[in-house]
Amino acid sequence: MRDFLAKSGVDKSVFGAHTTRSASTSKAAKQVWIQDVLKVARWPSKSTFARFYNRQIIDPNAFHNAVLATEMLPL
Repeated sequence: MRDFLAKSGVDKSVFGAHTTRSASTSKAAKQVWIQDVLKVARWPSKSTFARFYNRQIIDPNAFHNAVLATEMLPL
């Protein structure tokens, strides 16, 4: 599970197998509307997600590494 999380761009030092719900919903919230995340997770409000599940999922240096990378990712 930890390898799968890492390959998905999730920081393994923050998340483990027991925290897959917060990892998956935090990752989804970066790519889809928060209303869709709330609906799928069956949460009534953003405050539930924000308080208990929203976690930083990417290495804090990821932005710097992306900017300084020599390869470009496809758009």
